[in-house]
Amino acid sequence: MDFSPTPIDGSRSHDDALDGFDAGPCQLCGSGPSRVGSYMWVMSFLVFTRHAEYDARLCRACSTRQGLKEMGKSAALGWWGIPWGLLTLKALWVNGRSLARWSTLPAVAAIVVTLAALVTPPAAVGALVWWSMPAAERAARRTGDWVDEDVVQEVTEGHRLIAEGDAAGALEHYRKAQAKAPRSSVANYSVAQAYVALGEIEAALPYAATAEERAPEDAAAIAFHGWILAALGRNGAAHQRVEKLRQVEPPDVESAVQMADLFDLAGEPEELLRVLATPAVAEDAELQDRRLVTLVGLNRVDEAAAVEAALPASLEETSARRFVLDLQALSTDPAASLDGILATWSEESYTDWAMERIVAAAERSGQGEAVRREVEDFLLADSTPPEVWGSARPWFDDDAWPRVLDRRLARRLEAVPGYARLTLYDPMAERRDLVALADRLRRLDHPLAEAAEGYYFAYGPGADSEAAAVAALEAHLTAGADDHFACRLQLAAWLARSRPARSEELLNELVRRRPEDPALVAERQVLEAEGKLVEQPQVALEQLRSLAPGAAEPYSTVAVVDLITAEAAFHAGDGDELQRRLERLVDGDAVGGHSAALLLRWSQQLAAGEPPTYRADVDAFLARRGEAVHSETATSTQAILLAEGVARRTLITAERQSTVRLVAALRDAAQSGGGDLSAIADVAATPPAHEFAPALARVIVERRGALETQGVAEATSGRLD
Repeated sequence: MDFSPTPIDGSRSHDDALDGFDAGPCQLCGSGPSRVGSYMWVMSFLVFTRHAEYDARLCRACSTRQGLKEMGKSAALGWWGIPWGLLTLKALWVNGRSLARWSTLPAVAAIVVTLAALVTPPAAVGALVWWSMPAAERAARRTGDWVDEDVVQEVTEGHRLIAEGDAAGALEHYRKAQAKAPRSSVANYSVAQAYVALGEIEAALPYAATAEERAPEDAAAIAFHGWILAALGRNGAAHQRVEKLRQVEPPDVESAVQMADLFDLAGEPEELLRVLATPAVAEDAELQDRRLVTLVGLNRVDEAAAVEAALPASLEETSARRFVLDLQALSTDPAASLDGILATWSEESYTDWAMERIVAAAERSGQGEAVRREVEDFLLADSTPPEVWGSARPWFDDDAWPRVLDRRLARRLEAVPGYARLTLYDPMAERRDLVALADRLRRLDHPLAEAAEGYYFAYGPGADSEAAAVAALEAHLTAGADDHFACRLQLAAWLARSRPARSEELLNELVRRRPEDPALVAERQVLEAEGKLVEQPQVALEQLRSLAPGAAEPYSTVAVVDLITAEAAFHAGDGDELQRRLERLVDGDAVGGHSAALLLRWSQQLAAGEPPTYRADVDAFLARRGEAVHSETATSTQAILLAEGVARRTLITAERQSTVRLVAALRDAAQSGGGDLSAIADVAATPPAHEFAPALARVIVERRGALETQGVAEATSGRLD
């Protein structure tokens, strides 16, 4: 039944008969009892609004249906007009009052329905806006990963600064963006990238983890987090990211770069090549160069040449593409291509890595020996620049390489081949020849000749005593060599532990002279930390942790930094950091780093009340390092050889004899189960206290004493209880 609406203009009057209760049948269904109630609807259409209010005699059931219908119609459609959409409020009140007075709903339920209708407009608006968003934006807002315009501006400015090489400035903007949107994957990912650009990989980790958490399907975020984990030595967690990304096709160049970096560091060359062959990177010249270099690194030169030939014509010719073509030509026709390779070598030089691939290509041609003879003639020619000797080593075996160097030096003494020859000497077997060559080289007026002076003072007259070597080097600097960079740096390294103030003075002067050298600044940080190992181990550890990986090169090797950091961790009681560094030292290429790591491992075990794993570790060390151990000048290596009775010769100064005694004591402790610490205590009392072995021994004694005291206290407490 349709009701005729009554205009809402203040002129409506009621029929007195309609005011009564149970005065007649329900106007809709004809049943009773019935009662008169008021109902109202409003519908708005932006530019106009329609509305009506009316009375009707209805039974409870029909009153319920009619009231809910008019309320729902008004709540859904009444608000969308200005200003008369506000009449919806009255409609909700009128219908709600009728439902509360006369319906099948309890009064409380009627009130709840009315309140629910009041929130329908914002809910409807929200739903309309929500479903009008792109799917990606809805997903980002659902997880809290959405960023507003001000966040976008901060990130954009950070990207601009990163592109200009200002990582510190970019980090400031990225941190502001992350503070405004802490759950944003974009902001967290950007902060992590800035930290990595600054070399602070450990600091980048939590932000990279958050980025992956907020965008768990984003290949770039997953790969970047995995790369950081791998760079920090957390291989298990990094491998989980590798598994997540297997067979995933990168959607864009950024994702491809991050995935390639992860697969490269994780040792997954086939996955790396798969990523670099996807359509997303077909037009990216840098990634295609990387693809070619990876194939060459795997000695798949023919495949690399095929890839190069199929690259888009829009990509410009690069050194990587030319290198692939040179290698292919050398593999098939050395006579026609060798002159070009030698010319490039003279003009631009090659890295060791590139030269190893050139040698392999010559061998594949079947004419390797003939090519080698031509290369030797090229090296011995007077017109050949001496710099090419820096990458000539891959052409010669261990016997031929010293011979060809000697031939060159007999004709013309030069710094680069001379220094290369100098490093081949075994100071323990050829000390006299080494000193003679160093003495000649150090008289040359050539910047690289300075490096020979380090050998001269390390192994020359008075080298049986470090004190004598230090005195000789101090006298050398005083006598007119104050500007010798290598000599000043060598002396600073020698004095880092015994005279840290003098070491710092030398380093500060070097940094003042070369302020543009970031590796030198990092080297100063390393040596300053080394001077604090014994007295302030925690400070030294934090200083070393903040050092970017490889930042001190070429002045300190990775093994040196890892060893000093491991020492600081041992003295500071940081077992996790110690274990991480020891693993890297044992797995690394440096023989001396490996042997020193074993001394630290055994000291840590004995300090914790455990017998050292001496026998198994030494057997593995000797098996892996082979003959290289007998020419290693590191005191820790020679001490192990002496303890095993297999040393052929040693070069251990008086100050380092304590290391020999410590290794012997650790060996005996391993055999006896680690109970008797008298020999360790003797080493701990040996001056100078800052030296490697006495400092380790002192920590062992102190921690074992603390363990024993704790054990007595616990036993006494047990008896009292």
